[in-house]
Amino acid sequence: MRMFLALLLVLVAAPALADPPSLRLPLDCRLGEDCWIANYPDSDPGPGSRDYTCAPRSYDGHTGVDIALRDREALEAGVPVLAVAAGKVVAARDEVEDGLWLAGRKDEVKAARRECGNRVAVAHGDGWVTDYCHMRQGSIRVKVGDMVAAGQPLGLVGLSGMTEFPHIHVGLLRFAPGKTEGVPVDPFTGALLSAGCGQPPKPLWGQSLPYQAGDLYAVGFADHLPTADEVKRHAQGLAVVTPDAPALVAWATLFGVKGGDRLGVRLTAPDGSTLLEQTIALDRDQAWRMAASGKKRPVSGWVIGRYQAVVIWERPGRPPQMRTTAIEVRP
Repeated sequence: MRMFLALLLVLVAAPALADPPSLRLPLDCRLGEDCWIANYPDSDPGPGSRDYTCAPRSYDGHTGVDIALRDREALEAGVPVLAVAAGKVVAARDEVEDGLWLAGRKDEVKAARRECGNRVAVAHGDGWVTDYCHMRQGSIRVKVGDMVAAGQPLGLVGLSGMTEFPHIHVGLLRFAPGKTEGVPVDPFTGALLSAGCGQPPKPLWGQSLPYQAGDLYAVGFADHLPTADEVKRHAQGLAVVTPDAPALVAWATLFGVKGGDRLGVRLTAPDGSTLLEQTIALDRDQAWRMAASGKKRPVSGWVIGRYQAVVIWERPGRPPQMRTTAIEVRP
């Protein structure tokens, strides 16, 4: 009892943490247009995963927000990572090789405890810290001790650490007085992740960030069945093919797939006739998914003209999402 009272006195006497900083996006982008929330923080304290709305838009143990680029072409062009609030750099690492996870060297990443990859951590005062992961090797522009302003570039989005697609992971931590380990906070509610999902939302973002239940974020054409890696590298698709192209395949990429979703694909010929109509069942929850459907070249070759694909993502209880894409067949 005496020990408990002493601990209680310490807790009561300890100064309360000040209000958290107001946060801006870590990328200069437009959510839903050229960047997407791929994963929310995991608010399920058990072995499952739930985002702050109690939907499965996360994965087990995920403590931050993943904001993804369209593809690796955007990554290679160079996308700056920006400080979400003013503060002091308290950690920086810039020596982790990009692409190790994709290259199958996962054990190497884990053994070196480099899941975060190249990173920067910024302290914002009164126990609040943000951590930025998966940055490009050689791109870090700041060092420990530097003061940074909100929106100041810290480096570039990369593919270092435990990542399979180009994105920045931003974690928000709260350090209690005298503690050396922070606890993760959900910036969409202001609550500790350990509190569970469904908390009253008190978002810490300085701008409105509507919840993204899932996004049909890119569609395109290929002349063969593309691999996921091909689409991750170039999410624009072909614009022109010749009549002897081996196939016309429409593909789509999605963030936040939920088991039971359906993806409808319809291909039309230059005269408006339907070449293909298919519904693809999406049978499990996935943070990222690529799906494709198409037709092989007819014996006589493709008719000259414009072919169109309409892709519709359906989920019970929400309006469908639709995107279209087209390709020209030219001599």
